[in-house]
Amino acid sequence: MNTGEIQETTYRAYGLPMGQLLYARLWTKNALWRYVDITFTVTSGGAGNKATVIAPANGATGVSPAGLLQWTAVPEAEKYYLYVGSTPGANDLIESQKICDFCITAPVTAAWSLANAGKPPAQGLAGKAGQKVYVTLWTMFGGVWRSTSSSFTVAP
Repeated sequence: MNTGEIQETTYRAYGLPMGQLLYARLWTKNALWRYVDITFTVTSGGAGNKATVIAPANGATGVSPAGLLQWTAVPEAEKYYLYVGSTPGANDLIESQKICDFCITAPVTAAWSLANAGKPPAQGLAGKAGQKVYVTLWTMFGGVWRSTSSSFTVAP
């Protein structure tokens, strides 16, 4: 990775491998160019960088098909994407498409109306009374998509 010449004193390097010794050379210009070599290991960036569904709770029953699905907002998330399906990982009931683009600079959305089926041909939850449905919530952080899963049963 090469940033080229930048004016900032920090740089967020996305997509670095976890748990591996990495080497970097930091150049500084003050009349003359000078550098320092460093080594480091990326030790975080997993669970804290993906959203988690908080409502309805995993395994909840009697969930209104017109209610809200809410999740924890991830600081500096780039995008979210929501699937709700009749089987794990499916998106036949709700497919949100990207919920925000560059959430880093825009207000972070952390909820989705269960009454909104999203992108056709998703059907929504109407007529799914008493059915168990499966949620996959995707978070893009550092250019990498991460997902969490949960499920709930629609109110009879």
